[in-house]
Amino acid sequence: MDPIEKISSPLKLTSELANRLRKQILSGTLKPGDQLPTEQELIECTGVSRTVVREAVAALKAERLVVSRQGVGVFVAKRLPEQPFLIGTENLDSLDEIVRVLELRLGVEIEAAGLAAERRDAADLKRMKKELIAFDREVEAGGIAADSDIAFHHAIARATGNPHFVNLIAYFGRLLFVPGRRILFQYQSLVRPNTPSDTRAYLRRIAAEHAAIFSAIEEGSPENTRKAMRQHLERAKDEYRVVADTLPATGAKSNI
Repeated sequence: MDPIEKISSPLKLTSELANRLRKQILSGTLKPGDQLPTEQELIECTGVSRTVVREAVAALKAERLVVSRQGVGVFVAKRLPEQPFLIGTENLDSLDEIVRVLELRLGVEIEAAGLAAERRDAADLKRMKKELIAFDREVEAGGIAADSDIAFHHAIARATGNPHFVNLIAYFGRLLFVPGRRILFQYQSLVRPNTPSDTRAYLRRIAAEHAAIFSAIEEGSPENTRKAMRQHLERAKDEYRVVADTLPATGAKSNI
């Protein structure tokens, strides 16, 4: 395996590490069945954090390029997917690209939400409620609540009873939620002061939108659920779009 050099750009850490590992897999440098370096080895050779390593590996798992073996490590998939659907992580430090992915999510998740309202059962509602509570707790503790956000949307996908929605929304999840939220906060700080109270207010608004989606699913109204999901995702898209459109005036760029 070729050595993996240190990564210096602070806003590209996850996408850069995932891209380097992906290239080694697709080029055959890392062959099917080969074990990836351990988390600690990747941290030491690249200089990134443990969180960055895990997010990069999660992106490769979403692409079905690697698999985990409990207690053993992460390995290149023995059968690589043929012409897989990919959203290139190397572009996800761009606000413009995140907006494009959100447009795709609109088309998928609005319909998934409507089906969830028709098909959900008590267990589905319990899972969604659990993630709403987890989201609130993490926000109040000062976190960015990305994991519970992912889990809430994933619970909605499960309620459709359609595994294709589950797989696609899981792919969107780890690929976009954590890096995307961090990038938004970083870029917002270039446009205007972004205090911890501002971040908390932003996340509380998301919590309120999640609650509205849940209420519509709980009442079994596909129409209201689709409307609530559309409002939620459109508002997220608008957040990124406003910051991207404002950045040129600050002398910064919407693409790093």
